[in-house]
Amino acid sequence: MAVIDPQTFEQLKLIPEKEWEIIFKKLVLYSELRLTKVGFMPRTEKDVKNGEDFANDAIEKLFSGDRAWDFIRFPDILIHLKGVAKSLIWNHIKSSSNAIVKKELTSVIIDNSEDIDSYTDVVDKDDPEAIMISEGNWIEIEKQFGDDSDGFIMFCDWIDDIPARDIAREYNVDVSVVYNTIKKGKRIITKVFTN
Repeated sequence: MAVIDPQTFEQLKLIPEKEWEIIFKKLVLYSELRLTKVGFMPRTEKDVKNGEDFANDAIEKLFSGDRAWDFIRFPDILIHLKGVAKSLIWNHIKSSSNAIVKKELTSVIIDNSEDIDSYTDVVDKDDPEAIMISEGNWIEIEKQFGDDSDGFIMFCDWIDDIPARDIAREYNVDVSVVYNTIKKGKRIITKVFTN
């Protein structure tokens, strides 16, 4: 179980309660907009989560130390929390049944048609560019990004069909950082699919 860094905890305590209320409201709104944008529809009872749930989860993970905040490099706590919420929403959607990633990421070569039954993640026969990715593999993909949670979030944005330049603008990084992150994500997915 993760433990919050004492310096991070001190930084969080410096944020006034009134500011936390504003941060929370903005985070709920952001989460609701993300859910609307991706058109997420609950398929099972466990899928029923709203923006407030994701905002609470993001703040909880921040205070528990599960999602570390580098307050020196990224001083805006709201941007960090939005990234955490976006990652939680992404993981939730991917764990929901019939979650499909619509990007040409990599091709999985299957020599024997009988082998296809042994894959938990398979290329959709109707849409060869759609790849089904199981919850376990999404967890593994995120794990492979390691401490680079920002990279994982930028990669998720790219998979969501957000152009690299828009991602760079949103996270205030050079577009080359985004392109390198996309390459890294493709390598990770290839590794996960071929192991």
